[in-house]
Amino acid sequence: MDFAKVVLYTLAVAMGFGFAYEAISAYACVEFFTHDRRAMILTENPVWLGLQFAFLGWSWVGTALGCSLAVAGRIGGEIQIKPAFFLRPLIALFVFVSVVAATSAAVGYYGEQSGRYPLMTDWAGGLPHEKHAPYVALQWSHIGTYTAALIGGMTLVGWTWNKRRVFTEMLRARRH
Repeated sequence: MDFAKVVLYTLAVAMGFGFAYEAISAYACVEFFTHDRRAMILTENPVWLGLQFAFLGWSWVGTALGCSLAVAGRIGGEIQIKPAFFLRPLIALFVFVSVVAATSAAVGYYGEQSGRYPLMTDWAGGLPHEKHAPYVALQWSHIGTYTAALIGGMTLVGWTWNKRRVFTEMLRARRH
């Protein structure tokens, strides 16, 4: 049961972040979600787009990370880490991902404005010029968030393995 709780906690934190992130992204540039995707988009409402893309983009991140953390924290002969232990590290991870998202968006936005990272004409197809910078900002931001979540998640899994080893050694030392 605790294995499932770790996965569900992680999924809830990832989906909460994903909803906020995708809704803010949709408010910044709704065309990022609707341009060339008319077949799969049912609305241009940023809140609904946030929900839709949080589910599409962050449910698999939360599930994969949750399963990895549950294995690292619960499987094997060492001390098992309780699900509540993961809440603060997960919040810290997604604060880190948020900082990377904002930084990546700023780099993309100002890069497009300065002409260093222009929107490729194949992607621009009919997109108004004033939307190019926000569009590029969201491209950079999405690449940054998934990269930060992947690297940060792998770091968190490694940290969890190490914590279990440390906790087990502390318990063994106390018994002797």
